[in-house]
Amino acid sequence: MNRERTTTFLGVAAAIGASLCCIGPVVGFAAGLTGLASAFAWATPLRVPLAVITLGLLSFAWYRTVQAERQQAACACDDEAPPVWRRRGALGAVTVAALVLLAFPYYAEQFYPEARAESRPSSVAAAEAGPTARVSITGMTCAGCAAHVETALASAEGVTGWEVSYERAEAVVRYDPERTTAEGIREAVASTGYGAQLAEASL
Repeated sequence: MNRERTTTFLGVAAAIGASLCCIGPVVGFAAGLTGLASAFAWATPLRVPLAVITLGLLSFAWYRTVQAERQQAACACDDEAPPVWRRRGALGAVTVAALVLLAFPYYAEQFYPEARAESRPSSVAAAEAGPTARVSITGMTCAGCAAHVETALASAEGVTGWEVSYERAEAVVRYDPERTTAEGIREAVASTGYGAQLAEASL
């Protein structure tokens, strides 16, 4: 049983590692440490390998559990072993938890409800006429990262509209030139912890 426990523990640890790049921004947002957003961006290249490792370890744990059950039933010699329903229930709960962690990047943006609610009426297209600034962003890895940037822009002085895309690694922001500047927009994005470089500004 110790081997199965070790295997499941490693599987969950790998699942956490696979989603760490997206969990970091959410934790930072919840703790008020917005600069923590990109602290775990280094884990992004490890997401797929760690996900594969997670699935492999959990599959092996299930295999070992079934084999142990068969051996126990065949010899009826391990009276101290946990009941089948308890072993399978515990492993099932761990498996569900690991899958939820692996899928985290696909629903991380749900943890930024204010940014999502405000970004719909405040899109660049819907905003009043004004200059726009295009900011190149490094470190974003999922929609949750984009929502994190949207949250910062929603509270930034002078911002009237924004569109953030992690696929294009950029933010297009419309602003009031009497209240802020293109450099101010870049600084607002950089305050999240992601790399921000002003790529274009138009009047």
